[in-house]
Amino acid sequence: MKKFRYALEPLLKIRRFHEKQEFSRYGRVLGEINRHIHKISEVKEQKQEFIEIERSQMAAGYFNLADKAMAGQYYNNIAKVIISEEKEIESRKDEVESLRKIAEKARQNRRVLEILKEKKENEYRDELKKFEFKELDEFNQRKHRKN
Repeated sequence: MKKFRYALEPLLKIRRFHEKQEFSRYGRVLGEINRHIHKISEVKEQKQEFIEIERSQMAAGYFNLADKAMAGQYYNNIAKVIISEEKEIESRKDEVESLRKIAEKARQNRRVLEILKEKKENEYRDELKKFEFKELDEFNQRKHRKN
């Protein structure tokens, strides 16, 4: 009996490639969003460190009005950076969701063909077992006839 061959194997390869591409695009956008999230956390950490420095200076009795004015500008700049990063994340949410859906659809399309291939392979194996059983049965019948 012939070796198992799936007629839709070329299409399955194309679907696997397409799925990889879609998940790669999705991953790149998620990576960009993660960079924005990381930037926000870094800025918040820097702000917290600056606040700790200010507290220690205040506890030591140091107070300078010019330093307080610069600190206020620094806090405003930090707030602007955080707001811009959050806006960027928010603006990309729809894109991320659509890319996720596209990637999942590509996965489904690939999976459908894989399931069909598995079914065809199981049918082939069943036929192969029947064929082998039939061959063994004929062999045994010939052997018994000779005896």
